[in-house]
Amino acid sequence: MTKDLIIVGASGFGHEIAWVAKTAGFNVLGFLDDNAAGEHILGKVASWQAFREKLFFIAIGNPRIRKKVFKNLVSGGEIKFATIISPNTIIAPGSKIGAGSVVMPGAIISVNSCIGDQVIINLSASIGHDVTVGNFVSINPQAAISGKVTIEEGAEIGTNSTVVQNITIKKGALVTAGALAHAEVLDNQVLVGNPARAMRKLDEWNEY
Repeated sequence: MTKDLIIVGASGFGHEIAWVAKTAGFNVLGFLDDNAAGEHILGKVASWQAFREKLFFIAIGNPRIRKKVFKNLVSGGEIKFATIISPNTIIAPGSKIGAGSVVMPGAIISVNSCIGDQVIINLSASIGHDVTVGNFVSINPQAAISGKVTIEEGAEIGTNSTVVQNITIKKGALVTAGALAHAEVLDNQVLVGNPARAMRKLDEWNEY
């Protein structure tokens, strides 16, 4: 059966998703984007209902924006989201991947882990055993998540960062690129590698 796919978001990441989706057997029809034009742009995001029999994927890395776009889409009626898993991944038995999520090339998901809906597991990220990843989480390239970690809804784990075992990254938190999370990161806090700038509220991060 042909799996026709429309990608919401035509950024560089959107084109990465198109590449991975094709390797996973999807027929990529094009993109919906409010700020792009070209032969592969099918229309604005609000025009998705013209394609409602197709599968959709939201290719937006920022968890807060991705959730906002998701809510706008589902408010317009029933919509089907694709789960995209690169053939160049390792996913152990007993692990689950939710609707609208992607597992990019080189990623490894160990045993008994649960990945929620609308989650991005990016290039060469590793997820340890018994990890729970909530909806709308972004785990960026080469991030390393140790065993029995919980990452709550809307959190973001930066490129080449590390989360040690048995801790929780709370809702909406941000672990920035290269940081080491060795203790719980609270709701909407930012953890960075430089201790002088660590654990700031998310709404203060724009100052930097």
